[in-house]
Amino acid sequence: MGSRVHVLEGGDLARFLDFMGGSSRAQKMAEDGVAASVILFSCLPDPKDDPYLVMYAAQDNDAAGQPGASRCMMLQSELLAALKGFVKAIDRGNPTDSDAKFLEQTAREVSMGQPPKDFVLALARLGMKMGDSLTDVSSDDKKAQHLAYYRWLVLGRKDENSPLKDAKPTTAPVSHAYLPTGNAHRTCANCGKDGATQACTGCLVQHDGHAIFRTGYCGKACQAADWKSHKSDCRDLMRLERATSLLQEIIVCFLKNVYGGDDISEISETKDFVVARYKSKNTGYTGEPVLHSFPMVAASSTEAGLATMMTMECDNIMTTFKDVFDMFFSGAVKSIKIVNFAPKNMERPVKSGYGDGEVLESFNSIHNHTVLLLTTTGGLDIAFDPTGAQFGWKETITPWKVYSEQRVHRVVTVQPFKDIQSTKQLKEFYKLQGAFMGVAGTDVVCREVEKEAKVTEDLIVKIKSSLREFPNQGEFNELLLLDGKAFSDLRRLIMTRAKTVIVRTASEWDSSPLDRLYRDHHLVTQYTTSQEQYDKLKKVWFSKEQYERLQNNPAELKLQWLKRLRQAGIPTGFSQRS
Repeated sequence: MGSRVHVLEGGDLARFLDFMGGSSRAQKMAEDGVAASVILFSCLPDPKDDPYLVMYAAQDNDAAGQPGASRCMMLQSELLAALKGFVKAIDRGNPTDSDAKFLEQTAREVSMGQPPKDFVLALARLGMKMGDSLTDVSSDDKKAQHLAYYRWLVLGRKDENSPLKDAKPTTAPVSHAYLPTGNAHRTCANCGKDGATQACTGCLVQHDGHAIFRTGYCGKACQAADWKSHKSDCRDLMRLERATSLLQEIIVCFLKNVYGGDDISEISETKDFVVARYKSKNTGYTGEPVLHSFPMVAASSTEAGLATMMTMECDNIMTTFKDVFDMFFSGAVKSIKIVNFAPKNMERPVKSGYGDGEVLESFNSIHNHTVLLLTTTGGLDIAFDPTGAQFGWKETITPWKVYSEQRVHRVVTVQPFKDIQSTKQLKEFYKLQGAFMGVAGTDVVCREVEKEAKVTEDLIVKIKSSLREFPNQGEFNELLLLDGKAFSDLRRLIMTRAKTVIVRTASEWDSSPLDRLYRDHHLVTQYTTSQEQYDKLKKVWFSKEQYERLQNNPAELKLQWLKRLRQAGIPTGFSQRS
């Protein structure tokens, strides 16, 4: 088997030489008695270069071997060198401050092998504590530069507050919930005059009164004169608006009933974030199903609930709904591409963590996002973003040009939609990961993938049967062009069937003895595969009240769990399945 070799060229070679000097510089500064915080913020990768984007935006998509991969590795090495000098300074008794103490534990963990992204989160938390004063990365204060940058990242990379450019932050509130429409909607598509008061109703796409697609005209005469030219685009937009609105309603129903995340105790809202507090990681101790309903009742508003429910679900939806998307878009578009990118201008991202502690663990704003780029037969490029609500974005489909200008910080990958992994391929990947990399719990992930795939398979069957039973039979892309009442009837039929499949399946899972999570003798999460297993484990699982009393004492929790397994007569090899 050959090995992948990265060749350092040009700027990467220069950066490598700088890093070698920086590594020894951090160590020397520690030996010279320099304060720990000064060492750290002097030796971290320069925030003016947007280092997080290079270090992690590409890494999230297996960037090894792709352009910039060597620079990615060099920047991570630069960060680790700074951390080692920082820790060495603390160990030597060099001067420290409260900020150094705040960062110390995470710095030690990362310097000993934990993911470097953990330290990025620690820097972001410290930046959030510093408040709105951190805005100008051109300041001579190195600490202010770094904390302003990482704070900007987790707040959603808003252009108006960017520390990467000289522009002063705006004093007026800026909303990024909707994309700006500019003057295009007010220009007559026929004669080009401003002040178009009439719109083509066939392709008008609105959300809460906000026009997303609008073809404007001075009046009926201009609209009639332009119809021959506009007809093709009008039909394409009508198809896509109807197809994507149907898909969006199905996806929301799916996630509400077929959710794989941990239980949530509370979803609240602040000016900057939707805040999701998860219950402690009780997976397997209380016999919960592999998949369950999303606790929308825990949310302070429907908007906050949707944002949390869709957080980090973009790739999962693309894979799970691949065949459904193919069915809905067949004949309606010329091509479909899947675009992965580092997002920006988020209206209100989600921060989340476990328990009621002050420190929350993650921000969805630092992760990549995935959408579909749909190109119509007439050449219109349209973004379809079914999980954009996680960032506070309101639209589902938008013109790609405006979407990419306003919401894409940098594209990471673009590939044909047909090339993405199917659920079967994804399952095989997780199996290999578990077998060869020693990743515990991959059986459970495989089972989640299987169950989600089964729902979408049933969905396709029911939707196809709906089309066969509908009086106006025909290809789906043609049925999307039915007149208003006929399409409303079709939509109602499809949604009734789709929701029935999803809700009924979820209800069956909730009452089934199969696919209930438990911990084996090694505390690895497994799932039940028989009534016999379930009956034995009923004597072992904690009630929710019992678990809540033990959850903050891991040693006692483990002791009591293993004791229950023994008392129930469950053998060590109980979890092994053929």
